[in-house]
Amino acid sequence: MKRKAIILAIYAVLILIIIGIILSLVQEDFNGNTLLKGAIAMAACISALVKLHSGGAGTRRSAKFYEREYSQEIAGAFSKPDESSLRKKLLYAIGLYNQERYEKALRTLKELLPHCQDQDDFCAVLLFTALVYSDMGLTDAAIQTYRDYLNHNKNSSTVWSNLGLLFKEQGKSQEALSCFDAALKLDPENAYAHNNISTTKFALGDYEGAIQSAKRALELKSNLYQASNMLCILYRILGNTEESEKYYNLSIANGANAQALQAALEHYSASAGVMEA
Repeated sequence: MKRKAIILAIYAVLILIIIGIILSLVQEDFNGNTLLKGAIAMAACISALVKLHSGGAGTRRSAKFYEREYSQEIAGAFSKPDESSLRKKLLYAIGLYNQERYEKALRTLKELLPHCQDQDDFCAVLLFTALVYSDMGLTDAAIQTYRDYLNHNKNSSTVWSNLGLLFKEQGKSQEALSCFDAALKLDPENAYAHNNISTTKFALGDYEGAIQSAKRALELKSNLYQASNMLCILYRILGNTEESEKYYNLSIANGANAQALQAALEHYSASAGVMEA
C-alpha cells in the first residue's frame, strides 16, 4: 500500500508540472529557464516511477541474493530436481516481500501452497506468508499462518518468537510470554526473544524482569538497540539518570532513531517523576 501511495503521489506531481508548463505557454510566460526547470522536474519524476515499477527504487535483487539471505529458512524447500521452477517462484515471492509488494507476494505464495509436499516446502511458504500478513497489519491471519507452520514443525525458535510478538500486539501478554519461553527452550541464545520478553514484562509493569531480559538480549547481541532503548526508558522511569543516559548513547551509536527515543523518554518522564518521588 505504501508503494502504491508513493507512485500515485509522483504521478500527481508529474501532472502538476505538465499543467504548470501548459499554463506558462498559454500566459506567454514561457522561456528557456522554465523549460529547463520543467524538464529536470519531469525527469526526476519519471526516473522515480521507473525505479518503483521495476521493483523498489534500487532494491531489486537477484534470486541468488534471496537464496543466500534466507538460506536457513528455505534450505530444503522445493529442492527436488523437478521442482526448480517452484523454487524460483518461491524466491520471486520473497523478492516481492522484500520490495513491500505484499499483495502480489501473497498471491504468489498462495499459488505455491498446493504444490508443497514435505515439511520444508510447507514451512518456507507458510513462514513468508505469515511475514507478509504481519507486515500488512493482518494480525489474525498471521497468527493462524504461524499456527499452521507449527503443525508441520514445532522446532523453530524464530516462529515462536514472531508468534509471541503478534499476541503481544493483541494485548495477550501471557500467551506472548509462553511463546517467547518456547522460543528460548529451542534456542536459549535468541536475543530477539529475550528482548521481546523484556518489552512484554515492561508492559506488565515488571520493570526488574524487563531489565534482566533486556540486558541478556544485549549480552547476546551487543548492537541490538531495541534492547538498549528499553533499558534507557526503564532507567529513566526508575529515576536512574546515569544509567538511562548510558543506554541512550549506546542506542544512538547502534543506529537508533534519536528523535523517536527522545519522544519515548519524554512520554515516560511523568512516570519517572512519580518513581523518584
